[in-house]
Amino acid sequence: MKKAHLEIQRLLPHGINTLFHTFCRCRNRTEVIGTLWIYEDKKKKQTFIYHMTIFKCYQGKGYGKATLKKIEKILREQKIDTISLNVFYENQRAYHLYKETGFKTVSMTMKKQL
Repeated sequence: MKKAHLEIQRLLPHGINTLFHTFCRCRNRTEVIGTLWIYEDKKKKQTFIYHMTIFKCYQGKGYGKATLKKIEKILREQKIDTISLNVFYENQRAYHLYKETGFKTVSMTMKKQL
C-alpha cells in the first residue's frame, strides 16, 4: 500500500487537477456505470489508460467495449494515435476485452513466488 500511495503522489502531485490527467465517470443513458483515469501526451500523440472500471453489475453487457470505442473516437479527434494500458494476468475478463478491441501484448512480466 505504501508503494502504491507513493506512486499515486508521483503521478498526481496536484491530485485530480494534475495537468494532462483526466478522470471521468462512465455513464449509460441514466446511470454511472464505471470510472476512467487517462493520461494524454499530445506531443507524442499517446494516451495511457491508468484505470478503467465498469462496475460489476454492468459487466458483460457491452459497456466496456462501448467505453473503449468512445475513448478511441475522442482521441482520434484529438489526433492521438496510440493508447496503452496495463492489465494483470488474473483479470482475464479485462484482458479478453482489450484483445477483442484490438490491443496487442507488447511486453510481459513474469513472477515466481519462492
